[in-house]
Amino acid sequence: MTLSAEHLHQKLKPAPLNGGFRMDDYWVWCGSVIQGEDGRFHMFASRWPKWLPMHPGWLVASEVVRAVSDMPEGPYVFQEVVLPARGAQYWDGRSTHNPHIKKIGDMYVLYYMGSTHPLPEPVAGETLALDDPRAIVGRANKRIGIAVSRSVFGPWERKDAPIVSTRPGKFDSFLTSNPAPCVKEDGSVLLIYKARRYEGNVHGQMTIGAAAAGRFDGPTVYCRKSRYFRRSGFISKTRSFGKRRKAMS
Repeated sequence: MTLSAEHLHQKLKPAPLNGGFRMDDYWVWCGSVIQGEDGRFHMFASRWPKWLPMHPGWLVASEVVRAVSDMPEGPYVFQEVVLPARGAQYWDGRSTHNPHIKKIGDMYVLYYMGSTHPLPEPVAGETLALDDPRAIVGRANKRIGIAVSRSVFGPWERKDAPIVSTRPGKFDSFLTSNPAPCVKEDGSVLLIYKARRYEGNVHGQMTIGAAAAGRFDGPTVYCRKSRYFRRSGFISKTRSFGKRRKAMS
């Protein structure tokens, strides 16, 4: 029997008042939860200090952290910074964001967005707006990458290059971000991601793309040269997408 939206709504329960994950003095975003080898639930999330505005503070100061709970709904308790800033020379050296954790075989694979810029880091008391050069460059340098570990506790191996970069002349020529991986039984990965293209010297509208790989650390194959979603958020390439998924199977 097909589950309708109405039936799904009836199955939803109230969110626990003291669940989730929060930290004083930090914005917390992008939670992704997995059950670790210890049987507990581990949330990977983004945080950045509240002395920066929420937007665009995440573009220049976000870092991925890990929190833990005995229950999937929480409450979660902060444990450690997993992907800290590591220097402007790295593609993800100034900001890590949008974590999505998966267990693939015997490896934990942490998908995320990273960015960098060569300018001074913001300090407490300083303002940061969308027209700040750090925000402009940080947005343009958003890319998707992975970090891997054999334990949910780390250590995490970060890569020196993104797995989904930009492509000149395509819908994702400006940035790639927000990875949403679907791992198949054979270990291959279909990755849905957010993208924008260059339109002159500025970015265009939000679009959604897809990429595939035979394994999480294998070469990326882009599924199409064009986007899958229009700005409205409805699928614009449903029929061709379904055919391509069948061909990839």
